[in-house]
Amino acid sequence: MKVPRPTQTGILAALVALLHAVASAGEESADLGRIEVIGTTPLPGLGTPLEQVPSNVQSFGARDIERQRTGGVADYLNFNANSVSVNSPTGNSFQPDVSFRGFTASSLLGTPQGLSVFQDGVRINEAFADIVNWDLIPKNAVASMQLLPGSNPVFGLNTLGGALTISMKDGFRFEGAGAEMSAGSFGRTSISADAGGNNGMLAGFAAFEGIDDNGWRDHASSRIRRLYARGDMHTGHDDGNVAITLADNYLEGTQALPLSMLSNPKQAYTWPDSTDNKLGFINANWQHAFAPDTFFAANAYYRRLRTTGYNSNVNGEYSPPDQPNEAFNIYTDATTRSWGTSVQATLQRTWAGMGHQMVVGAAVDTGSTGFYQNRQPSTFVADRQAVGTADYVALNNVATTNRYSGVYVADTFTPVPQWSVSLSGRYNTARVTAQDLSGQTPAIDGSSTFHRFNPAAGATWTPNAQLNAFAGVSQGMRVPTPVELTCGDPAAPRRTKQACADASVRRPSTVQRSTAPTSPTTFSSSAQAAARSTQVISGMKAIRGAKASSSPGEPHWARFA
Repeated sequence: MKVPRPTQTGILAALVALLHAVASAGEESADLGRIEVIGTTPLPGLGTPLEQVPSNVQSFGARDIERQRTGGVADYLNFNANSVSVNSPTGNSFQPDVSFRGFTASSLLGTPQGLSVFQDGVRINEAFADIVNWDLIPKNAVASMQLLPGSNPVFGLNTLGGALTISMKDGFRFEGAGAEMSAGSFGRTSISADAGGNNGMLAGFAAFEGIDDNGWRDHASSRIRRLYARGDMHTGHDDGNVAITLADNYLEGTQALPLSMLSNPKQAYTWPDSTDNKLGFINANWQHAFAPDTFFAANAYYRRLRTTGYNSNVNGEYSPPDQPNEAFNIYTDATTRSWGTSVQATLQRTWAGMGHQMVVGAAVDTGSTGFYQNRQPSTFVADRQAVGTADYVALNNVATTNRYSGVYVADTFTPVPQWSVSLSGRYNTARVTAQDLSGQTPAIDGSSTFHRFNPAAGATWTPNAQLNAFAGVSQGMRVPTPVELTCGDPAAPRRTKQACADASVRRPSTVQRSTAPTSPTTFSSSAQAAARSTQVISGMKAIRGAKASSSPGEPHWARFA
């Protein structure tokens, strides 16, 4: 791929802007006016001024999100975020691949994931394959989003290309009620409603979304049901909330057509191909402000997701009479339970004449998955439906466990006026265990342990209120998921590899290979099986000079200033 060269005009314009910035920096300290504060950690803190963040952070508020009637968070990012692209490998727009600077957050099993997504401090990449089910995020309950580029180690494992943090609405900041209905082509109907309120100490908020869409192709319908409910409490210098997210979604997707079938582009190549997601997710947060410069936050969560799917597949080895079945159907059932807790402390201090903002945190996340597949021989009828010709036969029955833990520290300080320096690092430990419950594929059994320290450093220069230059280097770590440790093993039996290919529905498997063991033993490594990403980021950004308003509905720690 060729990278376009910058034009002479573009270079000249950049140099003129830089020289103007230097000439304008007459004072020893730049007067930035009102300051925009950015959250650069998984849990809430005191916030970091935008001009002290050594990257180009993109922020989106509730008004911007509501103004555009997109089908979900992924669609909104596609239309509004820089360096983001979306495609739909499953054939359903609610199950997209979201690519940010070449790194992906996908709902497709087997896709190497490189982005972390957080909802109110909880990483919602699923434990089994690190996938992101974009259809489960209730868009009308989103208060704000921030897209942070780079391998930021503070956000933990598998944050190779960046992190998306999503803050949800509450009854303090979002009072009142509203509802909306819409209808369009291809049988698409949508209804959404939300309501919030408070009495100064207690608050409640709830939002519901229902979307039905028949799709423009045959057998490509969607049914979305999402509910978000939250209760908040303010007492003194404490803020607490408990939120629940429920979803029950049915999604169909059809495969790409060969050129010989494009005379009727609406027809399905094969069907059925469907996914049913049922989510129950509860999250509790607590924040305490000891003083205007000392803040503590903690959260705990439990998440249960059951995904079932029916997929039709062409038998590439069809050759009667030895291979009499021209197709086969796969039924997949995966139930993932994940839980964990995080704590974080933020302190602002002055040491040796320099202002410091220190962040110290720790997180523990555990997940367990029961995954099984059945396979049925089938034949195609006139409309390309794969109709079973025999009973389902058990293909795989696997149990996996993930245990991730990490401690991190970050410090942002100003050695001289106009300059800030950011240093951070995180030590991660991950243990992934897989066990074959069928007794037919013992090569799956194994336990793998990974550990590594990942650092980051950056600096910013703000000569005036209009310009900010930054540069930084960061390192992230990607740990193989249970499905990759199983499917990527070159010594795995053919039966297991076929099941992995069947699980990667509607496109060839893109499982990343791993050197995890195939025998029941413990493997400890920081480089051989885990991937490492080091990124260097530099650039310039404009300082908007705006700050979010401090309203009575905001947490007390936000009003100390």
